[in-house]
Amino acid sequence: MDEKWHEKFGMEADPAISGIGDTLERVIASQSTLELLHGYIGAVRERTVAHLSTVSPADLDREILLPRGDLRPVRFRSAEEENAPEPKDLID
Repeated sequence: MDEKWHEKFGMEADPAISGIGDTLERVIASQSTLELLHGYIGAVRERTVAHLSTVSPADLDREILLPRGDLRPVRFRSAEEENAPEPKDLID
């Protein structure tokens, strides 16, 4: 919330509001532009890359709670696996 993206998108400053499950009316009411979305994606990528440089192999083996409430193992792909197809049992 440091970069105040919620303000840029015309949203409330509430970490519990992620956009997941928003109504069509709420999506339409957001103040997004292509330029704003590109900026947000770039900021998310920067923070993700910075965070991933701090995690250990043990961190990558833990399960996480997904927004819809189920647990899934975390598995990051190596550069060699990037274009490999997903195992069928991991696809919903």
